[in-house]
Amino acid sequence: MRKLFLSIFGVFCGVLVIIGAFNNYQFQRISAYQIHLQQVDQLTQELNDHYEKINFWIANPSSWDYLASNKEITLRNSALFWTRHRLKSTHVLQNEIVKNGLRNEFIDKQYLKNLNVISKTEGQLLILLSKAGFKDLGAIGSMRKIVHKLERKPGVDLEKLLSIRRDEKDFLLRKKELYAWKIHHAIQKWRLSPDFPREMNQYDSEFTIYSTSIQRIFTNEPNIYQVWKKDHRKKLKILHETRINLLNYNLFHSKNIQQFNIVIYVSILVIAIILSIYFSKILSHSVTQLQKTMEKYIKSNYSEVEVLKLNIPKNEFGKLMLHFLQLSNKINSDFRLLEERVERRTKTLKEKNEELLLKHDEIYQGMRYAKDIQQSLMSNTKELNAFFEKCRLFFQSKDLVGGDFYWSKSISTEEVDLRFFALADCTGHGVSGAMLSIFGMQSLDEIIGKGVYDSGEILNQLRWNVSHRLNRNNDRRYDGMDIALFSIDYRNKVMSFSGANLSVWIIDSGEIVELKGQRMPIGWTDTHHDSFKSFSIQLFQTDRILVFSDGISDQFGGEKDKKWGRKEIKSIVNSNLEKGIDFLFDKIMFEFENWKAENEQTDDCTLVMIEPFYFSQSN
Repeated sequence: MRKLFLSIFGVFCGVLVIIGAFNNYQFQRISAYQIHLQQVDQLTQELNDHYEKINFWIANPSSWDYLASNKEITLRNSALFWTRHRLKSTHVLQNEIVKNGLRNEFIDKQYLKNLNVISKTEGQLLILLSKAGFKDLGAIGSMRKIVHKLERKPGVDLEKLLSIRRDEKDFLLRKKELYAWKIHHAIQKWRLSPDFPREMNQYDSEFTIYSTSIQRIFTNEPNIYQVWKKDHRKKLKILHETRINLLNYNLFHSKNIQQFNIVIYVSILVIAIILSIYFSKILSHSVTQLQKTMEKYIKSNYSEVEVLKLNIPKNEFGKLMLHFLQLSNKINSDFRLLEERVERRTKTLKEKNEELLLKHDEIYQGMRYAKDIQQSLMSNTKELNAFFEKCRLFFQSKDLVGGDFYWSKSISTEEVDLRFFALADCTGHGVSGAMLSIFGMQSLDEIIGKGVYDSGEILNQLRWNVSHRLNRNNDRRYDGMDIALFSIDYRNKVMSFSGANLSVWIIDSGEIVELKGQRMPIGWTDTHHDSFKSFSIQLFQTDRILVFSDGISDQFGGEKDKKWGRKEIKSIVNSNLEKGIDFLFDKIMFEFENWKAENEQTDDCTLVMIEPFYFSQSN
């Protein structure tokens, strides 16, 4: 049987040699197409990779600082890429086989000619991006250095500067000419004031450079970005068409080989079927015997002892059976070892998981307890109604604990009947903000306990406590809080107010009177600030007091995902000046929830309305 098998195998090898010789002849005919097809693919891939890299830089402003700091290197690499691309394109596209794939003798010349144009356009694009910058370098970096310098300069109108910075951020995000016009208009208007800082001229110049660069890149029609992208896609299209044509030529010649091979393979298949029937009869006996042996081994549950009792054929099948038995025993042994390892590691992972769950529960319970402590230090609505005639409160932290807090205190003696209230927004939110809020409430209690009743002096001492207790090691921590503090003398119906970056609105039946807080924080600053002042105002029977933290006005929402803003709150109040405190509070909170909708809460939110001399009235 072995000789017969070797004879048939020799004839089969001879047939394969003939087929191989024919295929080699045909492969030589299409090898040239395959080589140049690979060259076109490589050229296309390099051009596409370069396009993706430059396009990523353009679409991600955070990479503009890299372009600004490495402008010369980037421009040199860009020019070097196009020089190399020209050399490769000349070698590939001017080959006779590739020209046949182009089907147009002028396409390769046009392709090579326009490389100078796209290289120049790309250079201009990279220069404009490097001029613009994003954070630290370019025009943006220069603008921010000027603003930081002005913020530390005494006498600068920070409100105007803040307004210009807001328009600047809007322009950075949306790239609309409207915001650029607003910035130039605001600087021009400020230039007419005697307090106009000369540094703003340089700021205006740097912003002009940035806005001009952005408009040339993205806004103008046609802009540089569109021209660059269009030229790139045109080049890729030419290379793609060339690749398709070369591929068609390759498929045409491959089809001839396939047809010949089909005839040969069908003949071989017929012969193989005949031989298979013959050999199957010879091998069936050995296979049947081998099958019975395998069944006995399986019934023995793969026992190594039973292997010696098996009837194994003394031929090639028998040798195969022995190797199989050895492999099976090795697999069983390794499987048992693996099961033991998996069991041990599963147990270890279960213990670690239980430990992590326990720690998570401890941390969460600690945070819940911290929240209870923070809320216990603040008055609830019932206690506030005991201090004042009528009060409505909305308090919602962004996290489990927050940095907003409100505080109240009553001083009633024979000489005075004062009721204090404060709303503060501490730096940050979460645990850090909550710690500052507790410190702030304790400090206010200590200051009032010393007999200090003037609102301005209270804030002066609070600022001293915060800045000195947080900076004992001269590490200059800028943490602190914004606060609105007022007291009401119920005997004389006089309200005294002091504020640090927070305001209080007094609402009567005719208008809104806003008592603005001074633009000074409670905490450490690099610049010198004056003392806090007290502002007194006579209250009337129908007056209502409104105070809220920045988390209310800064909440993002609406169709355009913008901040709610103080103007929206003031518009709601102005439309309902004659309404009572319950209607006004419910209206504001209803509009706030509609604005917020499904958006994430931006910051800690607190809003308080007080009607100190409440009396029954229709809403």
